[in-house]
Amino acid sequence: QQVDSMKKSEADFNILEMPIALSERTLIVCPIPREYSTHRHISDFRGLYPLDYAYMSRGMKPDREVKPEEEENIIHEIGSYLLTDFGKQKICWICVHKVDHAKYQMSAIEDIISAMAEDELHKEFDMAFPLLGWYEVDGVDAYDVELLIRHFFADTPNIVDIHHKY
Repeated sequence: QQVDSMKKSEADFNILEMPIALSERTLIVCPIPREYSTHRHISDFRGLYPLDYAYMSRGMKPDREVKPEEEENIIHEIGSYLLTDFGKQKICWICVHKVDHAKYQMSAIEDIISAMAEDELHKEFDMAFPLLGWYEVDGVDAYDVELLIRHFFADTPNIVDIHHKY
């Protein structure tokens, strides 16, 4: 009985090759730049989750400058996240770089994972998390990102899928 209760408290991590936008987990994490963008994986989310995408982008257009009064209504700052909930799944938009600096920022990734753990999102939802750094252009080490995911979400009873394709 003691062994069974120990197993229930350990995280179940899966490494997956399927695109993260196709995940069936209850919380799907999507990396975005500080400013609105249609780059790479974001176009998948735009098509599959139009209401979440529209709420996240809040009418922003590419290369449009953010006015100070709009700051809090678009997305937060680098190193923060925004949850949207317009269906069976929630999307967690994580802000990990700026449009003019396309490489992910490791400090922002750590801040976000830490904040998500502090808010206990990993305990509330089964999660699909992108393995940032899997692609060379990301500018961070995938091994370091995976260690952060495993460290901060280790105490979840839920499933955490780590997706290579995002």
